[in-house]
Amino acid sequence: MPERLDLDVETGVYKLNDRHLLTRLLKKDTNDPNIKIENVEISKASKSGDNYMSQIQRVKIAAVSSDGTLVNKFFIMKVEDQADEKKSLLNTDKVWANEEFVYDSIIPRLEELSNSSIASPKYYYGDDKMILLEDLDESGHRMGDRAKGLNLDHTLLVMDKLAQFHAASFAYRYKNRPEFEKLMFYYNHPWSSSENAISMAPYIRKSILDAIDLVKAHKYPEDAYESVFKVLRDFIEKEDKAIVQFEMCPEEDSVVFVHGDLWGNNIMFLYDNETSTPIDAKFLDFQGTRPGSVCKDLLYFIFLSVEPSVRTENFDKIIEFYHSKLGEHMRQCLPSKDPYVNAFTYEKFLNQFLQYKLYGLVNAIILLPMIVLDTKTGTYDFLNSNGANQQLIYRERLCGIIDEYLKRGWIDID
Repeated sequence: MPERLDLDVETGVYKLNDRHLLTRLLKKDTNDPNIKIENVEISKASKSGDNYMSQIQRVKIAAVSSDGTLVNKFFIMKVEDQADEKKSLLNTDKVWANEEFVYDSIIPRLEELSNSSIASPKYYYGDDKMILLEDLDESGHRMGDRAKGLNLDHTLLVMDKLAQFHAASFAYRYKNRPEFEKLMFYYNHPWSSSENAISMAPYIRKSILDAIDLVKAHKYPEDAYESVFKVLRDFIEKEDKAIVQFEMCPEEDSVVFVHGDLWGNNIMFLYDNETSTPIDAKFLDFQGTRPGSVCKDLLYFIFLSVEPSVRTENFDKIIEFYHSKLGEHMRQCLPSKDPYVNAFTYEKFLNQFLQYKLYGLVNAIILLPMIVLDTKTGTYDFLNSNGANQQLIYRERLCGIIDEYLKRGWIDID
């Protein structure tokens, strides 16, 4: 742990001792070379269940400007979670370095080359253990309802922002193809490695088998669901090879930077004060950002974070809206007559959806327990405990997804 951070054992809060760093950041942010810090307060900024790989803290700085005006400045400070089991399972040391690189290097490059702003908080500083970001609470941004899921207004807003993020990658490729391809070639995200696949395989196997047992313990459409169980068992029999296959990139010209972990707790919304309609969205936690297919972000988000009834009734509308917005944003950042603007056709997009379709179901099986968890009374391992109510909620959500896959003919039987 860097010397600038000290853990207060009683409160569980990390103290940031480096006033020089904060002063430097404050001077740059306010464009006031003579601003002076009077006081620094640090407190916890997230509750249990809000974040799984970091400890989130709020830094409040009271300062005096050169003209004597009192100034309050707020940062969010992310500190790498030091729990050994998380560091081992999720490879958090390398993932942490990836997020700092995304904020420091990739996002500014995407914004520069696409002439658009990425839906992310402002980045101020990062090192191997700490990242300082804009405090979105101060601008009125709020998280949606993680357990219930997002309604259609929230979902379409996310689709617009996600399409903008992906379009920036396409612009990057067009405007500086050698640099983009070099970055893609050397980009080595730990979750994409064969070593990670081997370490994750037992956990994924257990999650899938537990989910199958839970569904089979209740009445279910046996004939239809058995075909799903067969596909899932075939998947886990491939073990690490199946996980590596998930990480395979699509054909060259449609590779983008994906967010990689886009679910409800990694999105904050700004609302209209009069109508309560969401008018802006910011993405958080770029730890999973890596090269991949746009469809991975879509499948992950739609099946984990959209309210089930909204997803079922509007699935086609959602993905059609995304693709139309992708084209719109690409036309804004690329020459309108360039053939690359329209190269990622809707047909090509749907074919990729089918290629990666199992990604949504498998991630739902693994991650829905975190989403439906009652953080006040529950345990993440409720599938193997007496959390009957949470088991029921999980089962209903999962069966709804299975029904969606069956309705769409997304279960392939050899």
